Amino acid sequence: MDESELPIKNPDILEQIESEMHLQDKHFWKELRKMQMPTPLSIKIQSLLFRDGPSPPQLPLRLSAIISRYGLALIEVEASKYPKPHSNMRRWMIALTQRVENRVMDLIDQLEARDPLLSLDHHGLTRDDMLRGLQTDSMWAIDMYSFESSPKDPVSAAPAVAIDHSQLPDAPDNAAHTPNPSLLERRLNLLNEYKAANKNLPSQRIYEARNSGIHKPEFYEWLNGKLPAASETTLNFERFLREKKPPIPRKPKG
Repeated sequence: MDESELPIKNPDILEQIESEMHLQDKHFWKELRKMQMPTPLSIKIQSLLFRDGPSPPQLPLRLSAIISRYGLALIEVEASKYPKPHSNMRRWMIALTQRVENRVMDLIDQLEARDPLLSLDHHGLTRDDMLRGLQTDSMWAIDMYSFESSPKDPVSAAPAVAIDHSQLPDAPDNAAHTPNPSLLERRLNLLNEYKAANKNLPSQRIYEARNSGIHKPEFYEWLNGKLPAASETTLNFERFLREKKPPIPRKPKG
């Protein structure tokens, strides 16, 4: 693998990366293992042994969120050690995300082959569904790291600091928080791209939507840079924005 795909050559750092990725593998193996449910064969056996009961609920969103956090955690392990800023960042990130996608899917295949009586199939996500979710996260990671790695002219970059105050009139305690300007700019751009694709609807329509996965306080925490990038709410909301799905109104209470 040449420098166009991997900028790190130091064997100590490479071993450190592999060790840290292995820790993530172990952690998410346990997370995914908890999501496995009895297969039809296992249910039949339990029924014959008079141990049957109601079927557990399908949790495709939770499973998707775990897989997303797993992929992004692996990406962060390696990408955090890349030199920044650098003109090759996008090329490095494309190669990294492809390796991460393969690693995550390989671990899922190993987990599924481990016990014929347990499977993730219960939640209704196919292997292609899982891979598409990872690829969506990969595009986000590529854009984010490439954007944050781009050299910025101090004059043109300065207005990004003002996003916090001009865009969040009713967000609490803004003055006490000093987020990364590039993070604010990236999130605002993501929101504006979504609005442009949906007839420039107001923010209220987004955080009151049933399919956005976010409510008003969390929405402003996200836009203000307070909501962590690795939180399930952030991952689900940014996937919603990237997919540019129209908002579905929540059903009125009562």
